[in-house]
Amino acid sequence: MFTTRSTALLGLSLLAAAAVLGASCRTPPAAPANRTPPAQETLPKASHPDKAFQWRRLAWLDENGRIAPGSYARALMQRDMMVREQALDRAGGTRNAGITRYSWRERGPQNIGGRTRSLVIHPTQTNRMWAGAVSGGIWYSADGGYNWAPVNDSMQNLAIGAMAIAPSNPSIMYAGTGEGVFNGDAIGGIGMYKSIDGGTTWTFLSSTTGWDNVVSIAVHPTNPNIVLVGKRYGGIYRTINGGSSWINPYWAQGGYDVNFNPSNPTQCIATVIDYNFSTGEWFHRALWSSTTGGTWNTATGLDYRNDFGWRISVEYARSNPSIVYGSCGDGKIYKSTDGGHNYTAVTTSGSTQNSWYCGLLWVDPTNPNVLVTGGGAVVRSTDGGATITQISGGYIDTIDPHPDIQYAVADPGFNGTTNRRVYITTDGATYRTDDIYAAAPGDGWARLDKTYRTTQFYGAAGNGTTGRIYGGTQDNGSLLLDPGSDLATVPFGGDGGFCAVDPGNHNYLYGE
Repeated sequence: MFTTRSTALLGLSLLAAAAVLGASCRTPPAAPANRTPPAQETLPKASHPDKAFQWRRLAWLDENGRIAPGSYARALMQRDMMVREQALDRAGGTRNAGITRYSWRERGPQNIGGRTRSLVIHPTQTNRMWAGAVSGGIWYSADGGYNWAPVNDSMQNLAIGAMAIAPSNPSIMYAGTGEGVFNGDAIGGIGMYKSIDGGTTWTFLSSTTGWDNVVSIAVHPTNPNIVLVGKRYGGIYRTINGGSSWINPYWAQGGYDVNFNPSNPTQCIATVIDYNFSTGEWFHRALWSSTTGGTWNTATGLDYRNDFGWRISVEYARSNPSIVYGSCGDGKIYKSTDGGHNYTAVTTSGSTQNSWYCGLLWVDPTNPNVLVTGGGAVVRSTDGGATITQISGGYIDTIDPHPDIQYAVADPGFNGTTNRRVYITTDGATYRTDDIYAAAPGDGWARLDKTYRTTQFYGAAGNGTTGRIYGGTQDNGSLLLDPGSDLATVPFGGDGGFCAVDPGNHNYLYGE
């Protein structure tokens, strides 16, 4: 990737690719002893674009179809050896004498942010926020998202898939690595980090060594040592000692949402993805707990959504936690009036736009009838999920939120009257609306990706004569950087790929 901010990150991206990319694949996962994919994934597209990726991934796997244990650690060791050797080369004036660590210059881009699945906001100092970039680490903003800076480029893993801040003590924060929703551009994780100084420094939780992908994190409302995690593979994990040790009270192929009831945290809700060996099919289900997450039960009405794409997200209505909503990839909102034990489909018009890839759900903390979900765009319901209306229409380099929509969180001061601010994270970074009730396509949105240098590049090429750089990115098109500028233009949209610049005429650019 040419957004590299240091030679260390460059080495990691090159050397560790085989070790970490294979952990998350767009082809859905195998069941533990049977690696047969779900039916809808067995038929490749007409042009077979996935075959090269599948072949490359096979080369990374051992005879048991797994990434060999210790691959990531070995890649880190090789990276460190290369950095040390480079330093010796500079000192001795031999190889690479003309290229030093100070010869590199970051080119951004400064105006096109990358895929972001998590955002946490300080509960009282609401201009302070932290975003988790799935291929760029933890980023911090002190001015409400207008400007960003990386927290630590030297963390062992920069694939941040989930974050949470302790409601009772905002100095305590958790971050999970890896991206666990089966997309082929995902980078695998190594476990979790914890901060006890308000996000300034982060320590790896050794108890999570060997974990792959952390999809969601929930911290107990009054006890920051009790934490629930949705993890793939493994389902739901729980700690009662701040991450020193964990139990696995509900095993599944993957855990997605986890949530504590804000008023009675002995009550919890969650969702998982699992595999039916009898039918050879993937399914999603909602769960509930009355033991602070120690044991789990299957919810009626969302117990068996028998389609890989029918991912479920669940959320409490904070103003009335007996009301719980579920947003499903089948396009419908499901409602529970008994704390998530039983659900009924309520949607009569519109679609959630949720999918296996996108699964956000936000419920207004002051009005249980207002909720936001989405996929390709942000959608809103003001009647408890009965009717759903699209409220954004953005693409690459637009003010409206970029597709795909990944997460939503309200300003901690949201009150439904003088403060209606909500933040949305997407495959193109973070956006904000100051009035979630009034936001509409082309109206009421603000873009917050300035200096958020997290774009995920699949390929890049340069022209030495002109200094032009051209790179293909995940969901942000093929981007062009002209000499002297860190602001990219978008010659072509979609997902970019490998690129080339004609050496004889730099006006000819090639991409895919």
